Amino acid sequence: MIDLLILEGILLIFFVWSALLSNTTNTGNFSWKDLRRRGRTISPAYPIAILALIVLAFAIIILKYPGDFLLIYLKGVLSIIILAHAWWFSLHKKKAVWIAAFAVALFIILWRWLDPSAVSHDLFLAAALVWIGPFFVQQKILTAQRLIVLGALLFFYDIIYVWLTPTAQYLSAVGGGIGFPFALFVGGISIGTGDILWGNFVLAVVKRKKYQFGLIAAFIIADILLGMFAYGTNYTSFFPLLILWAPIGIFSLSLLRDDLRWKK
Repeated sequence: MIDLLILEGILLIFFVWSALLSNTTNTGNFSWKDLRRRGRTISPAYPIAILALIVLAFAIIILKYPGDFLLIYLKGVLSIIILAHAWWFSLHKKKAVWIAAFAVALFIILWRWLDPSAVSHDLFLAAALVWIGPFFVQQKILTAQRLIVLGALLFFYDIIYVWLTPTAQYLSAVGGGIGFPFALFVGGISIGTGDILWGNFVLAVVKRKKYQFGLIAAFIIADILLGMFAYGTNYTSFFPLLILWAPIGIFSLSLLRDDLRWKK
């Protein structure tokens, strides 16, 4: 039970970090027009294409080379993403902020590479993922309407991923085998990257602090109740958390429709 409470504390820190990023970063100052290649403006479609290629490469590597090569690939890609996070956060800010952001990023990266532990792993994974939602919202890639559709898809995907196929067990075994769980974890319990990314996306779309912290409370309470159920019934199998979190997010986005100013 102590592990569960510690994990919920880590989750709380991640979600608060997500909320602060979506409200304090100079999100209006970045434009893809700032980046040019051979005189042509880079399209916002590029991050989607890059993300798709990263996921495709991950799928191929995990099937063909589920060992040290996969570990190096994951640590390398996430290290680059953390450096991109530092760059994005410090964009158009004072040089001191730029130096501090990259110093923190390098510290997190080196700590994970040189001293792998539960703490360094969770911080490494969180730093790589926490800015994705705010960045996608900033670039108008992620909207409330699109997120509702995505949430519905993830609801059924998680059921298939966890209950109807051995995929979750396989990935957990691979992650444990290479010393890189695909999740935030404490002891024997964990929360998958897909789950925390969903929460990150919802908080980034909502933006307003009072709604964000209400959603954070709802997500964490749902997870605590699930954990208490697991402890009380000795349920040890994987559970598709998104069958709880996806409806919470979808219902909240629908309820806040007027506040989010959906296009009619």
